[in-house]
Amino acid sequence: DTLCGKLFVSSGLGGMSGAQGKAAEIAGAVAIIAEVDASRIETRFNQGWVSMKSDSLRKVAQAALKMQKEK
Repeated sequence: DTLCGKLFVSSGLGGMSGAQGKAAEIAGAVAIIAEVDASRIETRFNQGWVSMKSDSLRKVAQAALKMQKEK
């Protein structure tokens, strides 16, 4: 089985949970990771562990749906 095109929703980009976005990407899944600490978001984005950041749920949902369709 593969996670290609599946949606993974979680929270937290600090410490060990910071790898969630990258792990989902490696597995072929689309991930939405919620985080309240802006510094954690910036760190993971700058490290390349997340490929997109936004504070708009609408934009995040639209991007996730597009990525799911593109698998």
